[in-house]
Amino acid sequence: MRQIRVGVLGCGKNSANHLRVYARTPGVKLVAVCDPVPGRAEQMAREFGAEQTHLTHEAMLKLDLDLVDIVTEAHTHSTLAIQALESGHNVLVEKPMSLSSKDCQEMISASRRSGRLLCVQHNKRFYAGVMEARRLIDQEGLKVSRAHLNDFFIYSDMRPKWTMTDQEGGLLFESMVHHAYLLEHFLGRIERMHAVARRVKNPIFDSYTFLVNTSGPIGVSEFEWDSESPLLAFRIFTEEGVRFDGDLVGDFVLRWPSRRAISIPRTTRKILDDLAVPIQRWRSYIRMNTRMPGYGAVSPYKKTFYVLIRKYLSSIKKQESAPPVPPEEGLRAIEVLEAARKSIESGNTEAVNHADSDPPQ
Repeated sequence: MRQIRVGVLGCGKNSANHLRVYARTPGVKLVAVCDPVPGRAEQMAREFGAEQTHLTHEAMLKLDLDLVDIVTEAHTHSTLAIQALESGHNVLVEKPMSLSSKDCQEMISASRRSGRLLCVQHNKRFYAGVMEARRLIDQEGLKVSRAHLNDFFIYSDMRPKWTMTDQEGGLLFESMVHHAYLLEHFLGRIERMHAVARRVKNPIFDSYTFLVNTSGPIGVSEFEWDSESPLLAFRIFTEEGVRFDGDLVGDFVLRWPSRRAISIPRTTRKILDDLAVPIQRWRSYIRMNTRMPGYGAVSPYKKTFYVLIRKYLSSIKKQESAPPVPPEEGLRAIEVLEAARKSIESGNTEAVNHADSDPPQ
């Protein structure tokens, strides 16, 4: 197959996480970047080696591209994705997939009509710690009983101002979308949810708690927008009594009880277990400051973009059977957020209205 020809719509702060991957991936040609703000596209083109720059998406969509990557404001996602799909391009769209489940369904319909692949940028599923926890659960045949997710954010001053507006869904769609898909990743499809939100430091809600129910397991997630110390962690409990503790700042997961040889004395086992967390954190620090082949020296967060996008490129080349994040997953995350918004307004537990089924009774 020829080189995969890529165009990127949107050259804001997050676009570098995408452009970096294309610039460092063999077999990919970054053909064009596009942004309506004069100078932005030119700056990114110089930094990442794009051949062309455009001010309008209409001009870029006329190009011979294999993939259009949409990194724009959330309210534009559905319109741009549908136009790109109908123009014959495969599409990667940033989270949230859109701001309504109706728009998401229209995007899925456009993908099916055009025969082109649509993928959603749910990158936090591709932390090494998340993937390892999921692998061990599947490998050992464990049954998840509950999941906890904690997210105390420290880079609030670096995020685009438009993410803090109701027009773009606020932090419910900007940040809690990660919680929606990560909880589903471990628990299964979410059927009911109760959400609580507060305004702590901003005019919009910037503190959230979710309690979600599936047909079996339950999940809890907490989020604070402006913290002085980072925390991005998950804890998975299983019916068999096994627990997984994941630290996504350091990007590792520990399995408890740990699998150590029975012959090791109990005191030694306890010391090794007590040392497990600091040792993993130091290993993570060393990895982040060491150049890795194909990645360079990147943080765990930036590496998630490499993993997801490269998997998607493989699906375009038909080396993978499906996109790493199918659009149906993006739709389900938005359906969960719509139920959360309704729960915040009503103060009640609300059903998640999934497009493929009637609301649960």
